[in-house]
Amino acid sequence: MCIVDLTTKSKVKCFRRGTDCALMQDGDEFVWSWKTLMDTGIDIVYYLDEISYIGDVEIALRDGSGIYSAEILCDGVCSGRYDAETGKTIGGTF
Repeated sequence: MCIVDLTTKSKVKCFRRGTDCALMQDGDEFVWSWKTLMDTGIDIVYYLDEISYIGDVEIALRDGSGIYSAEILCDGVCSGRYDAETGKTIGGTF
């Protein structure tokens, strides 16, 4: 298995979900406090330098963190989605 850290192979920008309004992290990593996000959501956009095949995406959340869903889009089209059970959040690594 070959694991590539996209942050070293591409440019990355973060936006408030569904907008072009930049969303700055609350730390050196991809970290935001609930005060920054509230119920807005985040779009994390990777600008790859070359055509690439991405077979898997892994998301790891810190203990005590949770999300309701995650979507993977390619050129604005959803190519993958992961949802929590109704009334619950997703945590850990998935």
